[in-house]
Amino acid sequence: SRRLGARGLMTPDSFSDLALCLVCRGLVYRCWWLQADRAALGLAGLLIGIAAALGVLRFSTWTEIGELVKGAHQFASVLAAVAGFPMLALGIVRPNSTVARHRAGAWWCAFVIGGFGIAVWVLGFKQWAQLVPALSALSIVVALRDSNAGGDRSFRALGVGFLFAGFTVVVLLTPTDIVFGMVTRVQLLHYALVVGLPLLVFGA
Repeated sequence: SRRLGARGLMTPDSFSDLALCLVCRGLVYRCWWLQADRAALGLAGLLIGIAAALGVLRFSTWTEIGELVKGAHQFASVLAAVAGFPMLALGIVRPNSTVARHRAGAWWCAFVIGGFGIAVWVLGFKQWAQLVPALSALSIVVALRDSNAGGDRSFRALGVGFLFAGFTVVVLLTPTDIVFGMVTRVQLLHYALVVGLPLLVFGA
């Protein structure tokens, strides 16, 4: 039987997904379990984390597993884009709302928004999966302009800056482009989220 260590199974893409998955795990633990009134932020971490976890498998050197989870990873990635990022924005922009505070409300909101987003994507408007995260980040920027916004505005501003940096990389680069001679646009997006998500959530 073939034996491969963790290093042998990991590729740069799968490693960046692993880093994002671990960050999302921390967000879920913080917002879903330790602070039960931050359900929207916890659900955002869960949706993005699931996509990242499947990405670890898809982009590993274990080709059989990668092919097996390819469809699930694509679906989870689109769902994270069209539902996870809106829930992130909701949890920051309207932290005292029922949907942002309670799990049932967060789940129902994500179901409706995600269902609509998946339908739009399936019907052919693939850019919807890029537009929604950008609009979600923009809504956070607008909320930060309010002098009465709670939390640490400087941390959240820095966090949303990393989000926009990651989204910009995805738009400007092609999947085959290599930046700094070592990283792809997907890896740059993942690492931007690794830094930006904690700044947004813990600064809220």
